[in-house]
Amino acid sequence: SETAQQRQHRKREGYKRKFLLFLRMLMKILEIKDLTLHSNAKKIIHFYTNKYQRSTSETSYYSITKTMQCRLKLLVGEDMWGKAVNYLNAYMKREEIKVKKALTSCEEYKAYREEKERKRRRGRDTRDNEEQLETFKLMGVTQIVEV
Repeated sequence: SETAQQRQHRKREGYKRKFLLFLRMLMKILEIKDLTLHSNAKKIIHFYTNKYQRSTSETSYYSITKTMQCRLKLLVGEDMWGKAVNYLNAYMKREEIKVKKALTSCEEYKAYREEKERKRRRGRDTRDNEEQLETFKLMGVTQIVEV
């Protein structure tokens, strides 16, 4: 069982990954749309990255990234920020679908095939038994003794 501290750490790690992915998408948009904004955003990111590396506590990461987000959002504006959010959401959805397909193609598909095979065998066994009983009846066998 997972402790509260482990859950919090896992949540923080997920937040970090998602934020870094968002930053990559935002920077790619800025690189294509506006090189000046790209350069300024890069400076902000470097400033806060250095500030985080100098900090000592894990909780400071959250406050530093929140401050960085505010500064970047003010710099790039709602439109560019919204585009990056939309790209991130679309990417996350595609990745989620890939993961589901992978699970389906591996574990779930295997379970499905096993169940289908069990049902097929059960059906075949039932048909075989019924056919044998009919054959025995035709032969005049009235009692079947299991060995």
